[in-house]
Amino acid sequence: MDTETDKSSFAKRFLAYAIDMLFISVCGNIIRIFYDPPWGSLVIYENETADFKLNFPVLLLTLQVLYFGLLEGSSLQATFGKIAMSLKVTGEKGEKINPATAMLRNIARIASILPAFAGYFMYFIGDKKQCLHDSIASTIVVDKPRVTET
Repeated sequence: MDTETDKSSFAKRFLAYAIDMLFISVCGNIIRIFYDPPWGSLVIYENETADFKLNFPVLLLTLQVLYFGLLEGSSLQATFGKIAMSLKVTGEKGEKINPATAMLRNIARIASILPAFAGYFMYFIGDKKQCLHDSIASTIVVDKPRVTET
């Protein structure tokens, strides 16, 4: 049996990211409702309320970095969206990445977004099929290996 690994398509990566962002948004909204309920302040003691106002964009960014970093840097090598699309993140030589590299990759997404998502268009240039954040972290996204009978 041979194991084949191919670099992923942009469409599969985009769909995996959409699934992941949906998951993160749902989790973020659950946290937001708990800490800043629409029906009023969170009561801590009888006559005290929390002065804590949740900054939702910061919460989502924090959840995103932790979610992507911890899952892509784990033995799964993939987030739930990537698992659903049969993808995984590896180093450029196919090795497993650690959580620090995975977090760097996801913090570097900011560079891919600015300006005008230009870093994502790097995917279409060159043979490595890397977006800017992949290049910064020396990672690639590949289809999970298929086992073929020989």
